[in-house]
Amino acid sequence: MTYTDAYGQAYTTHAIDLATCTATTIKLALEALPNQVIPSVTVTITSGTAAGADLLFTVEFSDPANSGPQTLMTAGDAGCVVVGCQPVYTGLGGSYLTEATSVVGTKESSVCSSRGLCDSEIGKCMCHEGFTGEACETQTIIT
Repeated sequence: MTYTDAYGQAYTTHAIDLATCTATTIKLALEALPNQVIPSVTVTITSGTAAGADLLFTVEFSDPANSGPQTLMTAGDAGCVVVGCQPVYTGLGGSYLTEATSVVGTKESSVCSSRGLCDSEIGKCMCHEGFTGEACETQTIIT
């Protein structure tokens, strides 16, 4: 599976074996992408089973780092059998992937949740009074 972040950088997971694919397998592959590009997701298998019976699944981004509309993920089916490829695996071939749907998120993607200022030198939010957290996402006082 390939995920593209908000800056256009594409990240591809390790190969996922459809014969043993579970929601946990997909979740762990996405969360293992470098630079914690996806810190946490919830994956639900909505219908079908592994090994080819119309497997459909839903991926929900559950971390503020992935708020806002996301680029549609893609899944490759070509495999990698070239000498030097690691790991070597046989692809599905043909047009196995038939459906992908993008759902607009319900959270916004804004710097420091619009509740602070970003110090771009160190990459941290300086939260306004009454807010805390890495993205100023937690309110600490009631006004």
